[in-house]
Amino acid sequence: MVRVELENLQISDLQTAELIQRWLISETRWISGKGPAALTTAKTPDARLILKRPTLANKLLDLNPDLKKPVKSAKSQKTHKMAWVLGICAVVLIVGLLAMAPLLSGPLAKMATDDWRQRIGKQSSAQIEAFLGKSCSGDQGQVAFSDLARRLAYHLPVSEKLNVKVIDNDMVNAFALSGGNIRFIRGLIDEANDPDEIAGVLAHEIAHVALRHPEELAFRNMGYDILLSTFADSGAVTEVAASAGIMLVNAAYSREAESAADALAFQLLKEANISSTGMASFFARIEKKEGTSPRFLKYFNSHPATGKRREAATAHASEGYAALSVKSWQALKAICD
Repeated sequence: MVRVELENLQISDLQTAELIQRWLISETRWISGKGPAALTTAKTPDARLILKRPTLANKLLDLNPDLKKPVKSAKSQKTHKMAWVLGICAVVLIVGLLAMAPLLSGPLAKMATDDWRQRIGKQSSAQIEAFLGKSCSGDQGQVAFSDLARRLAYHLPVSEKLNVKVIDNDMVNAFALSGGNIRFIRGLIDEANDPDEIAGVLAHEIAHVALRHPEELAFRNMGYDILLSTFADSGAVTEVAASAGIMLVNAAYSREAESAADALAFQLLKEANISSTGMASFFARIEKKEGTSPRFLKYFNSHPATGKRREAATAHASEGYAALSVKSWQALKAICD
């Protein structure tokens, strides 16, 4: 039996009229929206009181307009507070990871899987071709270029699967992308005097690949998006890769990264028995043209300290055989024709 008395809801035994419980109306809550009203109380949230008479339920609503609000029991408040604490901790952890991603770009680049690198590299390459132009399709020139890359990469400490192409644009530049993708711009090949100069630049870009500099640069400049794309679907990876590709065209490696790539390039040229004098002569000629033509601006932007690199290349110059035969060199020069 249920009786409403002042601020209390008295619950008694139907036969003996013995008082069983007394609920404060202010702590009573409605937990059922259909059928007979089902009530509970903040002090004992597991208790249930079923009111079959709608008139009593309506009277309780008149006495306590907050009857249908959630029960704010000690248990629910504790759970709510714990949820907030866990939520805040999760946010702090995520923000911390994202903030640290650029600072940890080196270790993250070395930890990146080959599958992830190749996915990013493939999509970046496609976006760069859409931005700068299609890759050239001269068969003999491509064979000569790929063979030269294989000869240089043969002496890498760790094997790398390379994909080298020439993009049909008069810009003077070359850059390495994730996953062993290397792109030369036709303007650089047009500017080169001999295949040894191309070999020097190619060895430098192969060194960037081996040292994971493209991945490191991507993590440093786009750490948040790249990190999130690791857990995202292919669509998100594509979007990030597109941004990463354009970013790599315009971004600059640090002087330390350039010096490290040059040092490994000198070693690759020497072990492949290819003359490294072309690397020094290319730097010297490019340096003289600095600021004279927009075609060279991209190279200076993405490959800083050309003067110091020329001096280092001159100091490490070694003799060797020509990088390509006359026939192969001519085929490479005509790869976009």
